Amino acid sequence: GTMRTGSMMEWTRCQAQEGRWTDARACARQMEGLHVERITRGRRQCAWRDDAYDASGKGKDEAKRKTRRMFARAVKQAIARRGTAAEDAHVLLLDARGAKSARAVRAACGMPLWNAFVPNVASPTVAELRRRGVFAWFGDVKDILARWEGDWGCFEGVWLDYCGGISKRTQDVKHVFERGVLARGGVLAMACSSQDSALATQSDPIKPVEFSMQIVQDAASAHGYELIPALETSAGNGKDGTDLLEPAIGFPCLFRYRGIFFLMVGVA
Repeated sequence: GTMRTGSMMEWTRCQAQEGRWTDARACARQMEGLHVERITRGRRQCAWRDDAYDASGKGKDEAKRKTRRMFARAVKQAIARRGTAAEDAHVLLLDARGAKSARAVRAACGMPLWNAFVPNVASPTVAELRRRGVFAWFGDVKDILARWEGDWGCFEGVWLDYCGGISKRTQDVKHVFERGVLARGGVLAMACSSQDSALATQSDPIKPVEFSMQIVQDAASAHGYELIPALETSAGNGKDGTDLLEPAIGFPCLFRYRGIFFLMVGVA
C-alpha cells in the first residue's frame, strides 16, 4: 500500500537522519527474513495470519487508552531527563495496525513515527503500520532483543505489550538490560496476563505480577541499572476500570485491569 502524504514526508526526513540507527534497522529487516524462513520452513508458502489483538477489540477499552497515555507521558519525561531532542528519540514497542501506541508517543513529545520500532507477527498489521509511517517489520520482538548491539543506539522507551503470560518471555526482559536496549534515564513498560497458567494458581492470582517485578529488578541489578520512578507523579488512581495494586520494589506505576497487569519503571 501507499503511505499518507504526511507520513511519507516524515518517513523521508527521518530516513536521512538515521545515523547510527542504520544498523539497527538493517538488523530488523534481516530478522524479518529469518522469521519468514522459520514460519514457512524455507518453502515460503503463504503464512498469512490476522492480528488476534485487532480482532479482540481491546483497542477500544478505556484502560488500554490509559496505559498508552501513561507510557507516552513517561517517554516524554525520559526524553527531558536525558536531554534528547524529540526528533532523535526512539521507542521499541508492540502495536496493532492503528499504531495507537506509537501515535500516543508522537502526540505527547513530537517523536517521529519512523522512530517507533514495531515488530508484529501478523503481516497485514505490518503493512498497515508501514503505511502509517511506523518502522515496522514482520517478526517477533524476541529476535531483535537477542541480537541488539549497544552501539546501534538505545531506546528512550521500551513497551513489551504482550498481554499474555510472562513465564515464556523472561529472556526478553533480561536482554533489554543485558544487550543495552534501554537507555539510562529511559522507561520500561510491560503488559502481561495475570492468569499465566505456568505460574498462577486460583489461590495465588497475583504471582505473575510478583514474578515479573522480580525478573525486572534482578535483570536491571545484574547489569548495573538502578530502578527509578517512571513518572514524576503517580499516574494510577483506580479509575477507568483499573484496580491499583500496592507499589512494590520501586514500581509506582502498577495496576491491573480485565486480567492484564501493567507495570512501568524508569532506569538509571
